[in-house]
Amino acid sequence: MNRGDLILWMFIAGCANRAPVVSAIDPATDAHGYDAGTRHHPDGVALDPQVAIPSPVDKAEASGVVTLREPMPLRDVLAVIIALNDAWKQKSIDGLRALLTSDAVDLDTPKGDRASLVDHWRARLRSMPAEAFAAGLLFSLDGLVRYSYDELSAPGAPKRPSVMRPGDVYVLVPFDVVHAGSDRAFGEVLSLVLRREFGRTRVAAYGETRDP
Repeated sequence: MNRGDLILWMFIAGCANRAPVVSAIDPATDAHGYDAGTRHHPDGVALDPQVAIPSPVDKAEASGVVTLREPMPLRDVLAVIIALNDAWKQKSIDGLRALLTSDAVDLDTPKGDRASLVDHWRARLRSMPAEAFAAGLLFSLDGLVRYSYDELSAPGAPKRPSVMRPGDVYVLVPFDVVHAGSDRAFGEVLSLVLRREFGRTRVAAYGETRDP
């Protein structure tokens, strides 16, 4: 055997004794070589940028992205008026007070806050004649009208109360009972600013218009 054959034989013998290369994936790892018992996340995920949501409005032109404010349902408006009717007829100051928001005001009295409005009601209940509480509703619901905040900006609309906020509803409903005998019991028209507070529709402002 010459020197070249000897070197070739030694090379082949060394390869034969070398441990084989294992190509199978270790069951303790996943296809990427991570520990199978550990949850891994991709290095990066492309996210869409957040879209800025515009402030809700009552009305908008049919263009672009707008968010319309959900109008106050008529049933909620009627529920407040019926509750006012019941509280007046039961002469319940607690029932009237429970319908007010925490910052309610008197539309008929400059700077009249919630406490002064309740005091005014209490005095009226003491002196109000019994004839004012005959059977039936105190209000003519057929004449009820309501306005959103934005609708009061239209020509010919009533003046918007200064305490009204976007999302509030301005309600006007005629009284069916105005006089009790020769005495005045209520005004001609009930005016309310209704507002959602703590998940309920409440009275944020109360007023009664009267003849001059």
